[in-house]
Amino acid sequence: RVESGIKGNPLAVDQFFEGGLIHHLGDKPARFEFCVRFHARNIIIFRFMDWHALEDAGHFASIDRHFAELMTNLSGESAPHFKLACAEASAAIRRGDSCVDLSHARVYDLAPENGAPTERIAELPALAQLLPLLSPSVVVGRPGERKPLILDGSRLYLFRYFDFERRLAHALSSRAAAGPGMDMGAASPLLDKLFPETGGQRAAAETALRRGLTVITGGPGTGKTYTAARI
Repeated sequence: RVESGIKGNPLAVDQFFEGGLIHHLGDKPARFEFCVRFHARNIIIFRFMDWHALEDAGHFASIDRHFAELMTNLSGESAPHFKLACAEASAAIRRGDSCVDLSHARVYDLAPENGAPTERIAELPALAQLLPLLSPSVVVGRPGERKPLILDGSRLYLFRYFDFERRLAHALSSRAAAGPGMDMGAASPLLDKLFPETGGQRAAAETALRRGLTVITGGPGTGKTYTAARI
């Protein structure tokens, strides 16, 4: 007995292959992720996602897939797009981001070989279509909740990295709001010694001494490290 929304398993896929209902083209083994939906009497719609191809094309690593599988198992949500969004949240960390922005749709292609046309592997719709999957999920929370995934606007975070970002923002805001710093009259003799020439470096040092938080910027060779060391 198959019920709407139940997640398939390899045995079921094999049975459909053996029955001649599904034909897989290519010399690589298929690794499909699918869900079953009743559309009408005796009509079943399958939506497939080849995770083997997604990993081979470099879109995801195996840890992203395993994390996404854990989220789908904990939530009971079988829709492939839910799993894909979870995998994107994991992959974002490997790419150097703290979250994935779901405001725009994403497409996943195979790199063309020998002049062959690009092959589309999968698509992730924009947030509006993902919200019905993400919002009610027991593994997706909003800011202030403690759940494995946090959805803040269009940005989907792993909880740990949302917490890192929140704590960093709080620390920066607290330092920026700190009261007056050093007495510049007392600091002036030392500034004269360390920065005998007036200019941007001394001005940056004076600003840093007055404030709890200072950001010093400049191109290569402008003396950022020199200034920071003397501060």
